[in-house]
Amino acid sequence: MGSSKIKQGTFLTKQKIGNVRNNENNGYQKGSIVRLKLENFLTYDSVELSPGPHLNLIIGPNGTGKSTIVCAICLGLGGKTSVIGRANHVVDYIKHGCNKASTTIELFNPDGRNWVITREITENNSTWKINDASVSLKDVENLVMELNIQVGNLCQFLPQDRVADFVRMNKHEMLENTEKAEYEEVRQQYVQEKEKKDVLNKKIKYLRDKNTPLEKKLSDASGKVQELDSGITILSQEAREYGQKVVNRTKQFEEYGEKIQEVVEEFNLKKQTEEDRKQRIYMWKQQLEGLENELESLSVDHQDVFPLLSEVSKEIAEVSRKIYTIGSEKENVKTSIEANENRIKGTERHLNKIKDVGCQRLEMLRRKNKSAYDAVIWLRENEQKYKKKIYEPIMLQINVKNPEWAKYVEAQIPFNDMIAFVCEDEEDLESFMKTLRDEQNLKINVVMAPKTSLDSFKPPFSIANFKKFGFHHYLQDLFEAPNAVMRYLCHMHHVHCVPVGNKFTKDNVECIINQTPFKRFFTENHLYSVRKSRYTNQLSTISSEMRKADLLALSVDTTQVHHLSEKLQIFQEELKLWKAKHFEYEQEEKQLNVKQEELRRKKKNLTTVRDNRNSLIAKIALKKENIQRVEREAIDLTDAKKKVTEKILLFAKKKSQILQERTKLIENCLESHKKKVKLALFHAEAVTNKLEAEREIFEASTTIQEAEQQLEQVKEVMDNKKNEAHNLLDIAKKITGIHPNEELPEDLKKFFAQLPQTVDEIDNEIHKEQAKADCLLQTDESVVQEYKQKKQEIKKIEKEFCNKMQHLEQLKKKIEEIKQLWLPCLEELISHINMKFRKYFAALGCAGEVTLSTSENPEDFENYGVLIRVKYRDTEELKELTPYHQSGGERSVATVLYMMALQEMTKVPFRCVDEINQGMDSRNERRVFELVVQTACLEATSQYFLLTPKLLPDLAYAENMTILFIHNGPKMLNHTQWNLQQFLQRQIRLTE
Repeated sequence: MGSSKIKQGTFLTKQKIGNVRNNENNGYQKGSIVRLKLENFLTYDSVELSPGPHLNLIIGPNGTGKSTIVCAICLGLGGKTSVIGRANHVVDYIKHGCNKASTTIELFNPDGRNWVITREITENNSTWKINDASVSLKDVENLVMELNIQVGNLCQFLPQDRVADFVRMNKHEMLENTEKAEYEEVRQQYVQEKEKKDVLNKKIKYLRDKNTPLEKKLSDASGKVQELDSGITILSQEAREYGQKVVNRTKQFEEYGEKIQEVVEEFNLKKQTEEDRKQRIYMWKQQLEGLENELESLSVDHQDVFPLLSEVSKEIAEVSRKIYTIGSEKENVKTSIEANENRIKGTERHLNKIKDVGCQRLEMLRRKNKSAYDAVIWLRENEQKYKKKIYEPIMLQINVKNPEWAKYVEAQIPFNDMIAFVCEDEEDLESFMKTLRDEQNLKINVVMAPKTSLDSFKPPFSIANFKKFGFHHYLQDLFEAPNAVMRYLCHMHHVHCVPVGNKFTKDNVECIINQTPFKRFFTENHLYSVRKSRYTNQLSTISSEMRKADLLALSVDTTQVHHLSEKLQIFQEELKLWKAKHFEYEQEEKQLNVKQEELRRKKKNLTTVRDNRNSLIAKIALKKENIQRVEREAIDLTDAKKKVTEKILLFAKKKSQILQERTKLIENCLESHKKKVKLALFHAEAVTNKLEAEREIFEASTTIQEAEQQLEQVKEVMDNKKNEAHNLLDIAKKITGIHPNEELPEDLKKFFAQLPQTVDEIDNEIHKEQAKADCLLQTDESVVQEYKQKKQEIKKIEKEFCNKMQHLEQLKKKIEEIKQLWLPCLEELISHINMKFRKYFAALGCAGEVTLSTSENPEDFENYGVLIRVKYRDTEELKELTPYHQSGGERSVATVLYMMALQEMTKVPFRCVDEINQGMDSRNERRVFELVVQTACLEATSQYFLLTPKLLPDLAYAENMTILFIHNGPKMLNHTQWNLQQFLQRQIRLTE
């Protein structure tokens, strides 16, 4: 995978590349994906691919970005991040280090321009386009819904780490109520409704009696219309027959006209043929005359050509021998050139190997300090960001002239400075430190080179003055470094003032301390530092033994480099001499080839002169023979013209006869159409009468239906009032202690007979009794008021209860109607899915079934669901598919086979399955792959995407499936630079 530090290229290669344009189906279904392009999306910088119309097999190692394609399809078509199961926010799909990402998905449109949906994702929001026009997310969702693309449906779109869920529903509860009312009031309402019923019955009987004449009128009008329809049908058939006969006669008339034309064209063809024959004879005679003149004009005697041909042949043989000799010499020189070039290449490799110590030191830096190593890699890619050059760590800049001197340099320069970067500009230093230390958290050392010129750092004394003590160099003279680096080392570590000695120096340390100005110097294997006390002015000396060189042990051997460079120069000079000799041979060979070509042309001309006369004689004989043959093929045009005239007269007579018959048939056809038009007018009048009768009957029927509906409403109210009255009567009997089936006693009948019989009388009696009660006892007014309020609330609740009961009955009726439409279709769908599911499992040597699960209560629709049961071994029973009974591989097999069973049931533009084969054993994986190929590669099936990191060997593939290989890495070509055809042609050339 790439990072923000290293720019990487990414592309996909395909076995088949399709370029689908508008109205070119090529097997694609409406809404299929024909092109997908991603920019800065997750692992991809830029990628574009064109899937095939059937099965698309996407293969690539884990981590290369297969699932990224699934994410892009989901998010690019308006899907939610929860469907994918990866990041929760869409901004998390922007490639690290970028501020925006985009997806472009082109969907096939068989009726016009393809739909191109573009989504641009930023940190704040997303913008959408359809065919370059800005739209809202709702517009994209509407288009996706119209194409039946369901990225949230796991039966179409199954991302990695997601399994199918089966939805189950909750139960509903029922409510019950009763209604109470005053008995007498209900009885009066019942009587009123009964009177309404009688009135409506009489009205319906009157309307039905009135409707009888209208029905007879409609019946007569319908009979008249039917009679006229039959007459019109007969006349139409008669007119069609006459019309067909007219068409037949017209076709015969045209056929005879074509025959006349054929006869005329045949005669014209003979006439043209005769003219062409005469023209050919004339032309051939002109050519014959020219050949004869050419034969007479030949002035070269062909008998004198043979000596010249023999002499030219000998010269050609001599020149060929010289060319062969020069070619042999040239090959020998070429062999010497190749040998010399090989010696030069070997010497250059040896020289480069000696000089190439930078990589080895860089590897040592990685082991010593990983932060400094990472900073070097970053600086090499971003050095153009700074004003002046920033030098890599000092250990990479120094080259010790003699490897044995490396220990002195390492002893003088501390390790922290050895791994320090050197800057020449203060702003560069601050920016460099901020980027690497603060932002990338790399622990590195950065120093500033002094602005003082290097010339100002001169040794205070010449080293020649101290050779008597064994000193041979100052430390600065032992190594090479860039100017800025050397200035820093002179400034900080005084490498221009520290002398280096030998064994003799060690034996004269005391003299050096007392007689020289050096406060720090090297012997062969020791470092001495001299210090003077501030208080006593006494000198003290510290010595330390030097360790072997570590960081600078690898240095260039300049002596050997010089020797190899001289040797390389000698070889190159020898190569120039050999190439010059080779050039001389080529020039000489070129001259001989020119001479050889001239001799060959001369020989060819002599041969042509020899053969030309014989050729002319043969051509003259052939022309004479052709002229005689064509003169015998003459055509008698007079006789041919006579026969053509006779045929034309015969065909013209037959055309005249047919024309007369056609005219008679047209008259008959016109007469039939006139009769048909008259009947059509009568028919229109009859239809108008019928429609008028139907309108009158409809109005009468509407009135009857309205009366019948009123009657039904009255009956319903009567039944309700009757039931309420019975209920209140039962309550009254219960209060008085009378059995429900027992008649009222005589004393109660007499008592009820004395009571008021109307509502008004009852109200008067209530008021009288109320007044008596008020006089007898002082009643609390609040109690009476509360009683009235509660009574009103009871009536209100009873009314609401009745309304809800009626609404409940309507809902039950509606549920039953919907159930009759829905349940048979659902059972048929489950039956088809079960048939396919069992077939696929049987192909694997296993068993499975799909059934509709219902509850004990058939009306409890919330507990309806799909039950999947499977078994993978003969010794097992069928078990429900759950997350616990089966293994991961077995669940994967069941999931993919269930989706395949839905393939023909649910029509969608495409399906996507990501790594469904993970966890399967090789046997099931092979069988499942074969089933997927068989079903997904059929004609008129949905587009299918199958993603997998690996495949079994020797699988069966279909011709119309597409395979896409995914590669990813920092050294990949950009997809716009990849050309498959050029790659294949190059591979063919290499194999040849």
